[in-house]
Amino acid sequence: MIAVGLEDNEMTWRLESEKLSNFEHAIALGKWESSYANLYDVHATPAYFILDSDKRIIAKPESDKDVVEFLEK
Repeated sequence: MIAVGLEDNEMTWRLESEKLSNFEHAIALGKWESSYANLYDVHATPAYFILDSDKRIIAKPESDKDVVEFLEK
């Protein structure tokens, strides 16, 4: 799992990332105006993406329940 924090500063990101110790973490400074938010069309969090082995997005589930359902197929 990778968690990308859309944040205004690194300190907030560090505090939040400590809450999910089993995840890999990355930061996108600029929050909703960040290049990541624009590139992946993220308008709310959490946002979910499922990637294939070539790291291409193959699904954008709406909820964590939808992620589990997709993975159980």
